[in-house]
Amino acid sequence: MKIISDNMMPIWQEQIDIGSAETPVPETPENVSLFSHCRDALFMAARYCPTPGKRVMIPAYTCVTVYNPFAELGWEIAFYPVGTDLRINAQAFREVLHTFRPSAVVAHPYYGTDLNDEELGLLAEAKVQGALIIEDLTQSTFSTQNADVVDVFVGSLYKWFPITDGGFLRSDVLPPRLDAGLPEDTMYHKRKLYAQTIFRCYLENGDPMMRKAARRLEKDAAAAHPYVVPYRMSDFSRRVYASCDRETNNARRLENCRYLYERLKDCKKCRLIWDDISEVRSGPLWFPLYVADREYMRDVVEKRCGFTAPRLWGNQHPEAHLDAATDYVTSHIVCPTCGQNYTTEDMERIAVAIETADMPDVR
Repeated sequence: MKIISDNMMPIWQEQIDIGSAETPVPETPENVSLFSHCRDALFMAARYCPTPGKRVMIPAYTCVTVYNPFAELGWEIAFYPVGTDLRINAQAFREVLHTFRPSAVVAHPYYGTDLNDEELGLLAEAKVQGALIIEDLTQSTFSTQNADVVDVFVGSLYKWFPITDGGFLRSDVLPPRLDAGLPEDTMYHKRKLYAQTIFRCYLENGDPMMRKAARRLEKDAAAAHPYVVPYRMSDFSRRVYASCDRETNNARRLENCRYLYERLKDCKKCRLIWDDISEVRSGPLWFPLYVADREYMRDVVEKRCGFTAPRLWGNQHPEAHLDAATDYVTSHIVCPTCGQNYTTEDMERIAVAIETADMPDVR
């Protein structure tokens, strides 16, 4: 059974031809910098933060790669909780804001949502207090909200498109072209390109040894740089990214997300994040669910359907376990794919697997 992971998309010959062509690398606006990873963008945002002090507020539900760049630059970190609806806990946010007095605040719109009015208001309060506002769009890369209160937009690109690396930073507050003069992470790019090419071969012939080899190479590439060292996005990835059809990718992800929502909104085996699908404003990276046993559910989706369903995120900072809601999120959430590589027929297979899973109803 063939398994596609949206964290490692196959790279086809068409992309290799585009990325390897001896053509000029597409230009970006002055206020946009392209890095190898989103963590590089966060590192540069922290390094060039214009507000005094080194104190950052970060959501308790986040990835280790969000707080590591700040930690490596010697910043103090305070986490603020989110509810099971993945919206900022307003009261707790204000308590941290007024006691910690941050230099910067990071906010996440989760799984294709935009920040709502209350969240934007909380960020406005932080900005009045002097904090730099950073919005991480890694899970909502197609968002068009562009809220005025935000000073810096960052996000991952390689998780969404058939490229080896890619993260962005957009800001009118920080210095322009922060990627200028940075080297490519040549070794990482070569290893990832090799891994994603082998993964394509696996999809073509189904040889499980090729899948294992691709996974091993991907892990080797990631392990080569355990610390944040800022690199610019590779020329290969910039060329391929410029050729990607963002509108079609967004539409397919939204279609898949809406299909799963309608199929599973009354299912007792899972609990959906959103009360209304209209909260999802752009195609999400994954389709989040709460389940009683997320390890079992992940195995069900992979073994019955051949699709990935990661638990995001598993490696939490000890200080991020702030309250019962945060702990519920981090211990019950599992995220089946809804990527552009899939059809609604694939989503139906996922829905059936979840509905018929031999596990207790979620509470």
